Amino acid sequence: MSLSISEENVLKMIDQSKDANVALMQKLIQIRSYTGEEEEIGEFLVREVRNFGLDDVRIVQQSVGRPNVVARYHGKTGKPSMTVYGHYDTIPAGDITKWTYGPFSGALVGNRIYGRGGSDHKFPISPLLHAIKAIKDSGVTLNGDVVFTFVCDEEFGGHKGMKYLVDE
Repeated sequence: MSLSISEENVLKMIDQSKDANVALMQKLIQIRSYTGEEEEIGEFLVREVRNFGLDDVRIVQQSVGRPNVVARYHGKTGKPSMTVYGHYDTIPAGDITKWTYGPFSGALVGNRIYGRGGSDHKFPISPLLHAIKAIKDSGVTLNGDVVFTFVCDEEFGGHKGMKYLVDE
């Protein structure tokens, strides 16, 4: 299967954003965001999402200090739309003396980034933002919208996170 010039440009821009992608992932890991303590990372993500040029950026929350960040990339017609997702709450780090790399270090060792949330579930946030930036910067216009949902509370049932967004 061959790629169009536009698709090749998007993939090239994604490749070129590797260092920025890693840096944002490290910042996300460095922000402690245990379930119930997500306010700081939510505020950080609102600023970041705006920096990536997304529209309709807002916090939707059931409880004060438990933000869910929602934003939209507007396509040509708005339809179909697709929702992408990541959650940023984590479970406690436990005994941090047992960590080879600190739970909030965001240490880059070889091709791995270490820290709480690196595999569950902060990891899709940065690549999703860099992918949509590459789409925008390459001049590709999607037909439909892409809705970004970065949520709290998923480690303990999601009732204040994605479930709350769906119910609303």
